[in-house]
Amino acid sequence: VLYGDSISWGGNASIRANTPPYQAPYGELFAEWLNRNWGAPVRLTNTAVGGMDSVWGTENVDAMVNDYKPDTVLLAFGMNDGNKTPEYFEELTRRMVESIRAANPAAEILLVATSTPNPILTDEKAPFWGNQYLFKGALDRIAADPAYGGGIAVADITGMQAALHSRKRFLDTTGNHVNHPNDFFHRLYAQFLCGMLSPEN
Repeated sequence: VLYGDSISWGGNASIRANTPPYQAPYGELFAEWLNRNWGAPVRLTNTAVGGMDSVWGTENVDAMVNDYKPDTVLLAFGMNDGNKTPEYFEELTRRMVESIRAANPAAEILLVATSTPNPILTDEKAPFWGNQYLFKGALDRIAADPAYGGGIAVADITGMQAALHSRKRFLDTTGNHVNHPNDFFHRLYAQFLCGMLSPEN
């Protein structure tokens, strides 16, 4: 199950706009790679909803994740949580992790550290920009917590994007000039996840 916000739903992937080249968003690309390389059939259930934050995530985790009894969960919130402190974001994410593990103790969880919005959106009237760049540390603390018994990893999309933007402009990687990846960045999301799970690694 892929559970998150509009980025994970596939916002501005060209297939969502029914426009060439009709590329799928990162979750579907990742699932396709797993099916080709993992030696077992993989079914992706994408329950991400645009505009949602981690408060909504905690309130709906049973219906949107646990009811599907997934072996693996990608939790990908954060873009719409920019007004939250890292501590509060961590608390909310822990609630989701604990709910998933209570329903299925064997579920493996991949915490996706969000990409960050357009850096010019710092005005108080542009609510997307905030503390997103601080959330990776909160996810690291969750993944390292021995109370969860392992089986949790962090995909550092935040760091990957920062490295990318040392060489490319934000507008080269965005589909809406605010917060959504374009096809190129959706592919990079997928490649990063594939790299984490690649047997060669």
